[in-house]
Amino acid sequence: MGMTDALKFEDSNLAGVGGETDAALRKSAAESEESFTGAGAGPGLEVWRIEKFEPTRTDASEHGTFYSGDAYIVLHTYVVEETDALAWNLHFWLGKDSTQDERGASAFFTVAIDDMLNGAPVQYRETEGHESSAFMKLFPVMRTLEGGVASGFTKVEPESYTPRLLHVFKTVSVKVKQVPLSAASLNHGDAFILDGGLKLWQFNGSGCGPFERRRASEVFESIKEERDGEADDTVIDGDEVDGMDDFWAILGGKGDIAAEAPEGAHGSPPVDPDAVAGSGTKKLYKVSDSTGELGVELVAEGDAIDASAVTPDDVWLMLVGDGAAAFMYAGAKCSRSERFMMAAQQDKILEGAGADAWTPVTTCASGTSAKWNALFA
Repeated sequence: MGMTDALKFEDSNLAGVGGETDAALRKSAAESEESFTGAGAGPGLEVWRIEKFEPTRTDASEHGTFYSGDAYIVLHTYVVEETDALAWNLHFWLGKDSTQDERGASAFFTVAIDDMLNGAPVQYRETEGHESSAFMKLFPVMRTLEGGVASGFTKVEPESYTPRLLHVFKTVSVKVKQVPLSAASLNHGDAFILDGGLKLWQFNGSGCGPFERRRASEVFESIKEERDGEADDTVIDGDEVDGMDDFWAILGGKGDIAAEAPEGAHGSPPVDPDAVAGSGTKKLYKVSDSTGELGVELVAEGDAIDASAVTPDDVWLMLVGDGAAAFMYAGAKCSRSERFMMAAQQDKILEGAGADAWTPVTTCASGTSAKWNALFA
């Protein structure tokens, strides 16, 4: 067993953050940050978008809408039935086009909120198109749109609107995903919304189920409301699309429509990390900065791993379900820089363990160790 290529803290682009004395600073910063005021104080859902390296709380009406060019923090506060105590799940979502700096900032503020709540939240890393089932269940409808803060996604007048095609399909919940503006993006197994600004079309494929049709209709109506009722709207069922010249013109020309969605069009099936934790081979890795550089070392593997291998001085990574999901654990004595690196450099940590960069990661601190301990049962 050997160390992988060292992961240097400087690679995070936030090298000045995360030192031994920085935990109190992070906690103070989070508590004084206006957008975090009252965070986690009661049951509910709170969402922040990272804008120019600062967290901006989003309105409840925007919950479930994510832009591919951005990073987000989602805090779910709930009541534990057995004890009536509050508990927290803290997700950070990374758009496929988000920058490394935005990812680092979301990790920093995730750790800051975790500090503010005294390390009680369980943290989940979510990547676009590979979200966990727990994350998907938070939003009855989840929209993923192109653009972001850096590209200026502010609202424009419908007359000058750039057309977009939205693909509506069901996984754990309903996903609405912006896809290329082309006939090749359509299929008869799902529903689609063609948003032309002052003209809107809802296309229901001939094999589209009633649930997807209904949800697509709800999204369709919400877009119409955004246009103050000024947009012309048309609902197309199956082959009725043949005579829709305006529809085809926006898509760049008429084309054949596939019978069903091609492989990969719905993204990866949502993974339930807890469900796969007990299946397949497990691999335990030690993540340490004891030499001043972060390294990932394979310590044990097999169907069952002895918990005595885990020490409280470091960060630990466990790949479960033959690599389908990952759990990370911050020991009580691990360094502050390791805790921050655990969130900010998960891409590189996963790479060091030979896992895919999109692998869903559940992070447990020493105060929320039940999920981690269950891996050794």
